[in-house]
Amino acid sequence: MKKDKSKKIKAFWDEEAREKGASLYATIPDFYLKQIEINSILTYIKDGDKVLDVGCGNGYSSISFAKKRKINIMGVDFSFEMIKVAKEALNKTLELKKRVSFSEGDITKIAFDKKNNNFFDIVITERCLINLVDFNAQIEALNQICLTLKKGGLYLMCEDTQEGLIKLNELRLKFNLPEIKNRWHNVYINEKLFLREALRLFDVLAVENISSTYYITSRIINARIAMDEKIEPDYLSPINRIGSDLPALGDFGPLKLFVLQKK
Repeated sequence: MKKDKSKKIKAFWDEEAREKGASLYATIPDFYLKQIEINSILTYIKDGDKVLDVGCGNGYSSISFAKKRKINIMGVDFSFEMIKVAKEALNKTLELKKRVSFSEGDITKIAFDKKNNNFFDIVITERCLINLVDFNAQIEALNQICLTLKKGGLYLMCEDTQEGLIKLNELRLKFNLPEIKNRWHNVYINEKLFLREALRLFDVLAVENISSTYYITSRIINARIAMDEKIEPDYLSPINRIGSDLPALGDFGPLKLFVLQKK
């Protein structure tokens, strides 16, 4: 059953890669939210770091990080089609080819290659763990990520949480907006249980609700205006653009950045 679901998820992302290519939209429909992710993660990356981007998709973020920081970064993803697109995109940025690479890889097995053990300064996931089949797979991924990191290295985990979605939906209810539900291929992180497991291996340096203000402006204000006007909310609306520039306040967004340091 789990293998079947995993295959379906992989097939879904293969098709997204074929349809959307190197576009930002291959992994997320929301332009501004993607920029929030990238900019938030960049604050923890410094020149000279060796970085592993797990679940890199079409390489959009990996290449963006390498353009902003003088780092060596390896992107891995279980979707052959995504990696194919990532390599094609890298071929168009020749100045980065010496510092960026892409390959197929399974997040629950990445450290089985001994050359990856205790090698990276930073490991990143962006909405990657939520595409695993269940909580146990997410914890196995956490264990593998820990093995790839140097002692004191950072795991920058940018993932959606169940708790954040519940709080957002409670707020939407007050504005007569329908509940936002998980997509079929997503298992949002149970923050309490996940952090309990993470503390075996990591110190938790920060939990940043990077999306809270943006979700209030985009999924509450913009969504309610669209509902009143009987139109579909526009991800590129001026309200969303303004919201993306505001500081993150409160705890109403599902997308959080967990900064974990290997013990």
